Amino acid sequence: VGAGMPAAAVTPRKLGRLRLLASAWLAEHPGVYHTVRFDVVGVLWPPSAIAPTIDHRRAVGQ
Repeated sequence: VGAGMPAAAVTPRKLGRLRLLASAWLAEHPGVYHTVRFDVVGVLWPPSAIAPTIDHRRAVGQ
């Protein structure tokens, strides 16, 4: 567990790897999806909090 916001862990390098893996999967499953989008969801729930903080970033890297 590191410090900071969880979405900060999704670097440009990681996004590139996700794109590569998604391209390979889509090539093996033609016609399944017309569009693809990468979302990042970060959840922080400090011990003193009643509820978590949820950060949903849509279409990251586009």
